[in-house]
Parts: sequence; structure tokens; C-alpha cells
Amino acid sequence: MTGLRPRPVAFGLVVAVCSACGSRSSDDIPPGLLEAIAKGAVDGTGEYPEGPYGGELGDVAPNVCVEGWRDPSAEAYDADAMETVCFADFWHPEATSASLLLVNTSAIWCLACQAEYGGSGSRPSLSAEASARADRGLELLGVLFQDSQFEPADSSDGVTWAKSFSVDFPFGVDAPFAMGAFADPQLQPFNMVLDTTDMRIVLRVEGDEPDTLWPAIDSLLQ
Repeated sequence: MTGLRPRPVAFGLVVAVCSACGSRSSDDIPPGLLEAIAKGAVDGTGEYPEGPYGGELGDVAPNVCVEGWRDPSAEAYDADAMETVCFADFWHPEATSASLLLVNTSAIWCLACQAEYGGSGSRPSLSAEASARADRGLELLGVLFQDSQFEPADSSDGVTWAKSFSVDFPFGVDAPFAMGAFADPQLQPFNMVLDTTDMRIVLRVEGDEPDTLWPAIDSLLQ
């Protein structure tokens, strides 16, 4: 794979689904959450649901922002065309049917992440799986946070990754790892689903578990 130098990945499985969970106490703030809130802070004009915010099932997710593209292929994966992409861009409070955002985190060192993005003869790619559900209310945001040496990813890493997998969905680079508000960096890929009517977390899957992830999303889309 041109430009990518894969390294072994340790991954596990933690699956949780919530259709109507209550918010936990805001007293126990997870690592990275304050940074995520600050990075994606809104100005109080109603552009994002109010907190308290958290990183567990039923919590309102903080408005995490990354630098990337809303349509990478249309921008020809040009680093100079990168812009700020936030959870708030996917907030649809007016939705009257299923409306979900799948947020996927990955790292260049993660072989399972490469398998997820690339797919195979027997396994659809991440993009193909999401596209097959787009007309039912699913959107996808991909986030790259580390390079092949476990260092923070930069824009050039984002370009390499996006080009290698012909990424055609919103995608960005998370150098400060704001997604650490939700994800363990050692358990990758990480997939989190938000109900975009209120930006609450309704599903979390750690590790490469497509046979768990996609049926759970299908259930939420019903």
C-alpha cells in the first residue's frame, strides 16, 4: 500500500448500545473531554445542543472538530483545501426519521483500520457499508489520529490515508486526539454512533467487529 507502513495492532471488543439512556453525572469528566469541548465550542446561538457533555452512552457528545474535508475526493485530497469539520455540521434537530452519524477513528499503524477502510472480496469497505445505508439516515465521519510511529497524525498523513483508500466521505485529522474523549487509542478502530437529532451517543464499538457494528446500526435505523 503506497505511503502506508502498517504495524501490528492490538484490538479488543467493547460493545454498548443505547436507544434511550439517561445522561451520567458530569462530575467525572473523562480525559480529553474538556479539550474536545474547547476545540469545538459554540457561541450559544443554538448551533449545537447544550450540555452537560460526556463520553458514555446516553451523553450528549461534545462538539468535536477536526481539520479535513467534507468531500475529500471533490477537493482532490488537497491539504490546502482542508477546513474545519465538526459534529455540529451533522446536527439535524428537525429530523423526523432515523438520523445517525457514525464517527470512525483510525490510525496508520492499525492493520484492522486498513482492513476496514479497504474492504476485501468478502467484506465491503467502510465507505460501501455506510453508502448502502445513506438513504436510511446514516452519515459517516472518518477521523485519523496517529501515524505509523504512534505520533499525532498531520495533514500529510491525512492526504496519504485518504488517497490510499479513495475516501469519499467527510474525513479529517485529529492531531490533538479530541476523540480521546470517547476512544481508547490502543483499541482501534473505534466506531461511535450519534443520534443527530440531539447528538447523544447511542452506540460504541471498540475493535474491528463488522458483524456486530453493522447489525447494531441497522437496528438503530429501523
